Amino acid sequence: MIAPWAEPVYRARVASYDSAAVIAGDFYRAGYVPEHLRTNQTRTRIPMRLIPKPEGFALTIKVVPGSSQQRIAGEYADGLKVTVTAAPQRGAANDAVIAVLAEALQTAPSNVRIVRGHQNPRKEVLIVGLPAEEIERRLLADR
Repeated sequence: MIAPWAEPVYRARVASYDSAAVIAGDFYRAGYVPEHLRTNQTRTRIPMRLIPKPEGFALTIKVVPGSSQQRIAGEYADGLKVTVTAAPQRGAANDAVIAVLAEALQTAPSNVRIVRGHQNPRKEVLIVGLPAEEIERRLLADR
């Protein structure tokens, strides 16, 4: 039931659409798409952000432990999403994250350290010994 004061506006909006579908309340089948969904706006891509630190560059990551694969899944917010097979127990997932990032960066695991978020899926990782451009190139090479 439509409120009496909204009836003229409602009828004007749906007049050119399939009336049976509109009466049934199925606006999408009727071909009516609300204004906020009608715009063809795409989400703007937020680039991976490397934060310069005195020792190297910091990168935020989201870790998904217990996954079926160990890999860099792609960009996530302003960092990376890393999936690891290890469970989040006794630092096993943290060690796996360091191994995945070190392999992707083609550097020693001692050059990759978790600075913040040891017991949190969102972590800050410090990468030592590589310039920012090289870190971005190596981490995003397959994407």
